[in-house]
Amino acid sequence: MAKVVLMPRCPGVPSDTSVDLRMLETSRTLFLPPERITDRPFWAGHVPFAMWLVEQHKPRLIVELGTETGVSLAAFCQAAAALDLVCDIHGVDSWEGDSHTGHYVGVYEDLRAYLFKKGYGFVHLHRMLFDEALALFEDDSVDLLHIDGYHTYDAVRHDFESWRPKLSSRAVVLIHDIHVKKADFGVWRYWQELRQDYRSVDFRHSNGLGVISLDEQPPSWLSSVTAEDSGGTLALRPFARNLFQALGDRPLEVAVAQEALARAEKLEQALAQAENIAQERLAEAHKLDEQLRTTQAALAEADELALVRLESTVQLDAQLRTTQAALARAEELVEQRQQDWASLDAQLRLTQEALVNAERFAFERLRQIEALGAELVELRRQALVTRP
Repeated sequence: MAKVVLMPRCPGVPSDTSVDLRMLETSRTLFLPPERITDRPFWAGHVPFAMWLVEQHKPRLIVELGTETGVSLAAFCQAAAALDLVCDIHGVDSWEGDSHTGHYVGVYEDLRAYLFKKGYGFVHLHRMLFDEALALFEDDSVDLLHIDGYHTYDAVRHDFESWRPKLSSRAVVLIHDIHVKKADFGVWRYWQELRQDYRSVDFRHSNGLGVISLDEQPPSWLSSVTAEDSGGTLALRPFARNLFQALGDRPLEVAVAQEALARAEKLEQALAQAENIAQERLAEAHKLDEQLRTTQAALAEADELALVRLESTVQLDAQLRTTQAALARAEELVEQRQQDWASLDAQLRLTQEALVNAERFAFERLRQIEALGAELVELRRQALVTRP
């Protein structure tokens, strides 16, 4: 007979609900805090269920189509490591983004660094398209397939149908975003079709997660948390739904807290940076103030010097005007002297000419006198000769 117990207190879960909890109360992974929650926590609400599923299902090969930041992949790895489970885990993604996720850079490198730091030797990342990765796996080999790629109807249908041959007879398929009905998202519509053909249940929180079991008989872990409704449709028991949602809220709360903490740290860094900048600006202001005072003192000295220079300039200007006046008078005097010199020079030339003429006249008269003297002497001689 199944054991009926009361669930230990858990935030968000009614404490008076009793169900068959053997697989829940003995779980080693259900209450583990998630080790990786990123700034894209759309899958974080399903981390507790994902780890519990790995524990109960014990898959030998897990393939994830659409890994992005690795929240779900890290959950699979965390559970496998906690359980020492012999399991290979593969994440397939182009890590380039698309029109639904947005395009991003550095996500692949960040996830690879995280996995390397954790030392998970059983996980492998394949940077390629989903169809390209088909050749890496044999048919009937994948025990757990997680589909979280491009979210149009055609894309998710193609992913499921192309990977269907790779699934083992006991495989479980997880499909994310089955309750997102915006833009061209079509996972919800394809999920309605799958539910007609496969044993399945779904979670409504965190964008919705569909769970399909290919096992011919319902596995015990699935039976422990599900029941058939009046129409024979398999559904999660209310307590199990509330439990996994409540536990899933914790990673979301952690994500919100981490995001708030990250924002606070950024604000603190910004504040510290602003304070440093303010201190630098204050120091610069003090320095500029000192420079201003020095400049003002220099300007005052320059003003005094300029005043002295102005007074000197006024004096020099007066002296210059006096000198210019003296020079003008001197020039007038020189011009007058030059005129006097020209007049004297003309008089001198006339005097010299007169002297030359006088010398000529005197010479002529002297010659005449000498001739008269000679003539007088001759007359005297003749007179003497003729004197009886």
